[in-house]
Amino acid sequence: RVLLLREQLSTTTKLFDELIAQKQDALYVEASNDETLKRVLDIMDETEADGWELVSDRGGVTVHRRFLAAAPDQARRSSRYACVRASAELRASPGAIMELFADNERVHEYNKYFAEGRDLEELNGNTKVVWASSPPLFPFKPRDYCTVVHFRTLTDGTVVVLNRAAEHPAAPPSPDYVRAYILLGANIIQPVPGQPNRCRFTMVTQVDPGGFAPPAIINKLCAQGPPSFIRGIEDVAVRPRPAGAKASPPSGRRTAAAAAALAIASL
Repeated sequence: RVLLLREQLSTTTKLFDELIAQKQDALYVEASNDETLKRVLDIMDETEADGWELVSDRGGVTVHRRFLAAAPDQARRSSRYACVRASAELRASPGAIMELFADNERVHEYNKYFAEGRDLEELNGNTKVVWASSPPLFPFKPRDYCTVVHFRTLTDGTVVVLNRAAEHPAAPPSPDYVRAYILLGANIIQPVPGQPNRCRFTMVTQVDPGGFAPPAIINKLCAQGPPSFIRGIEDVAVRPRPAGAKASPPSGRRTAAAAAALAIASL
């Protein structure tokens, strides 16, 4: 009887420890999401007076660049690569943009840098770990990414899609790719008051492409992709679906393909 009680106690203790660990993991995920969101919202409020350099302003798309203070766990990487912030008002509703992002089948219509992607693990109802890859761009080898993607809707109806680098046993580094790191990625879709068929779209991107990729070259190239990407999103969002094309199955969560496409668009 004593042995049986000990076994039952051991099982109960193990289950309790597992529940505590799960709770701690959940709290860590939420804390990380909140910290990333705060960084992004701070960036949204900053101006050229805070150190943002105006790179281009054409076609209604404004692009700024700045070297940000590194996050504690990314100091070695992020200090070398500039963060890019690009923004424009689009002739598409917030709902049309989010519907587009929810459709895996249309990713290649607005982002030529996306090759493939898949979900790895759901951390909670609005946070998942995804893997994605981009094709080779001479002289660079193909890149892959392992990323935590978090979706959040703010009280004013703004939708924020956050991306940050992660590691996951289901997607270890592969010799087929150079592992790149999304140090900070965010896409912000804001309603335009009084104009339901328009929205303001902002993307914030800081990427370490890994491998042989001199920071001076990457810092120049990374500011060139966002304008065409943003206008590409607008064009596709208001364009009728191609004849015969099938939509992705409805889902309350965005897919890996769309989320990853948003994060790697600046490369």
